[in-house]
Amino acid sequence: GTAEFAIVIRKQAMGKGYSKYAMSNILEYGFSKLRLQCIYWYVDRKNARARKFYDKYGYQKTDLNTLLEEVQFIDKRKL
Repeated sequence: GTAEFAIVIRKQAMGKGYSKYAMSNILEYGFSKLRLQCIYWYVDRKNARARKFYDKYGYQKTDLNTLLEEVQFIDKRKL
């Protein structure tokens, strides 16, 4: 299956490792426990800090139509 997620950190909490902790746990739980094949997120293209953070974890840029096609392919393959 697939899942969407978001991490929201208040400005005063930035730079304290909360996002890193959350990301590690989300990925571990999603892929290991839930056996997801795809975990995706949306980010504003102008948010360079968020894009840089997600790039560290190997996320790839895609557009919504491509993502939906990939999700449909995964779901059909499981039928």
